Amino acid sequence: MRRQFTLICCLLLVFSLTGCLKTGNNPALAGSPAKEKTLVVAIPKMPFTLNPVISNFFSDSLIYSAVSEPLIKYAIKTMEPAAGIAKSWDVKEGKIFIFHLNGNVYFSNGKQCTAHDFKYSYEKYLTPESRVSYMLEAISGSKEKLDGKAADTKGIKVLDDFTLEITLDKPNNNFLAALGSPCLVVINKDEVEQLGTNYGNNTITGVGPFKVLHKDQNEIVLARNDRYYGKKAYVDSIRFVERSNEKAWNEYNKGIIDLMFVVPNLKTAIKNPKYKNNIKMFSDLGATFLAFNLKKEPMKSNKKLREAVSYAINKEYIVNEVLNDSYGVVADSITPPILSGRNVKTVPSYSKEIAKVLLAEAGYPNGRGLPELNLTYHDRVSQKMIVESVKKDLESVNIKVKLIHADESLIVPYVENESDLFRVSWGPDYLDMDSLIQPIFHSKGSCTWGGYQNKDVDALIDEARLTPNFAERKYLLTQAEEMALQDYPLAPLYWGQFTSLSSSRVKNLQISAVGYPVFENIMIEE
Repeated sequence: MRRQFTLICCLLLVFSLTGCLKTGNNPALAGSPAKEKTLVVAIPKMPFTLNPVISNFFSDSLIYSAVSEPLIKYAIKTMEPAAGIAKSWDVKEGKIFIFHLNGNVYFSNGKQCTAHDFKYSYEKYLTPESRVSYMLEAISGSKEKLDGKAADTKGIKVLDDFTLEITLDKPNNNFLAALGSPCLVVINKDEVEQLGTNYGNNTITGVGPFKVLHKDQNEIVLARNDRYYGKKAYVDSIRFVERSNEKAWNEYNKGIIDLMFVVPNLKTAIKNPKYKNNIKMFSDLGATFLAFNLKKEPMKSNKKLREAVSYAINKEYIVNEVLNDSYGVVADSITPPILSGRNVKTVPSYSKEIAKVLLAEAGYPNGRGLPELNLTYHDRVSQKMIVESVKKDLESVNIKVKLIHADESLIVPYVENESDLFRVSWGPDYLDMDSLIQPIFHSKGSCTWGGYQNKDVDALIDEARLTPNFAERKYLLTQAEEMALQDYPLAPLYWGQFTSLSSSRVKNLQISAVGYPVFENIMIEE
């Protein structure tokens, strides 16, 4: 998430949904041989590589979630770290983690998965070419490994084939949750060393419920992995095909595509009896917000002005009218209720009248004397339409706004030096509130481009990282967020949602919080 405003987050929180797709049978349940079935999934772009070290975009992570697994999983109801490949673990002093691995886990090529593979995997992720190295930076010696000053990471030790020890520089109890991210799946050491720079070009072997059969520029084909240590998949195979939204929609209607993730004209389709029962929407755990630049005036020292801007934005209009092929939920905080466990309004609703009063109290009655504000954005999905809506709302209370488009690679330095306002989307990298709260509200966070600082907020976040109890940590992070929002460093707009459309043949479709089907649970009824 440090490298872009919107990152497809990689989480494993699962929600049971009634679904529809097209694929296979579980041999353990079948009473007689059944015709092999293939699930066809449309993705917007074919991965250029299957190497998880150097790629972590949506399509890539979608495939990794079927082919391999990280060290731990998440409990569905509590969202706490749960047993996976690591069947148990011990924590000492809040910074020494000893993982006991399941000895019955094998890669799809038959090689046994051991602690050596995880040490090797994490050290591959701790390299300059990795897109997810920041998730492991708490490990002792990670900086030296990243800087090329050490061959090994001193904080990662293999105690025996099935015992892995990880030591952090300082206590950090949210670190465990990071190890459940599917961005950190285990890598087959022998395969990487054998293929070298060709690793991931055509295939990878993993420990997940499926294995790669074929990859080319048009499709990736997976087959059920009968060596999987968990419940065997019901489907026989999965075909991922690259399709534009329009082509996927046309092929879905012809019965060719079984699952897609963007529904053209969604607001119309969801009212159509032909589609509405097969469309599922679910939280992506991320938030979109308007951030204020607190490094320069007039936003820096004028809380009333920031508050006035927050009241002036019609968030319901943005959600109901501006967002086209996707849905959102009006946000009153950064952390969505499904992750925080609460549903209490902490920021203001839309009110032009209150906005005008606050603007006058800020020293700018009817906007007089207030310079034109620069609102920066970059092209993605509905961004331009969103900022145009914000501009219209602000100008309706006499706050003049200039929209400035900036290339994504240049937007952070521009925001820090020129912008007064900027539109940001942010989602957690792993299933923990810390992955939202710390980057956005901590003075050393990776998303504090606006310069927000509050020592009391920092202290609560730091205390949460030292607190081993999951519920207590959530409480401290909730307190930190509520305290920060009272300073108005930003204006929450909406919480994101993902959409899936599946065929009526698919049953027992379950979707992860970031839109990954739990492929091994899908069943087909012809």
